[in-house]
Amino acid sequence: ASRIDENRKNFSYNTFITTGVSKEISLNYSPYNHYYTKFVSDLCKSDTIIIIGYSFNDEHINRCLSSFLKITKKKKIIIVDYQKELSQSPFLMDDIITNIHIALNYDLEMFNHNEYIDINNGNKFGWIYPQVLFYNNGYENFLNDYKEVLSSYSDSIYTV
Repeated sequence: ASRIDENRKNFSYNTFITTGVSKEISLNYSPYNHYYTKFVSDLCKSDTIIIIGYSFNDEHINRCLSSFLKITKKKKIIIVDYQKELSQSPFLMDDIITNIHIALNYDLEMFNHNEYIDINNGNKFGWIYPQVLFYNNGYENFLNDYKEVLSSYSDSIYTV
């Protein structure tokens, strides 16, 4: 292993995975810079992305996702995750919706509170933001429901 930054106790093991506080520093070096460039390039070419099981805790990824949504209103994200119990009101607990809100730099007035309540009351999915559909029935169930989710997605009032 070789040190990436002498002031930090993180190492590059020359693999496709980078971890630790020096994660963003490693994006300046091969092979990570190639992976990151490819990721950003693919985002720009896409109109819809599906995110499965992501915590929204990586700033370098969050910046890309936030920018992706700002390119045009036609850009959409479908988030597949599982939250056993959402808070009765958003932003009162540290849940996945709060992480998404912070990561995507949304304003409070953009939050679709009715859809959030519907998800709390048993709906498997809903539009939590005009460009973000949240599937709350877990990754293991998404494959069974993907046709229903994508049908709802394409029929949505938010589709431009």
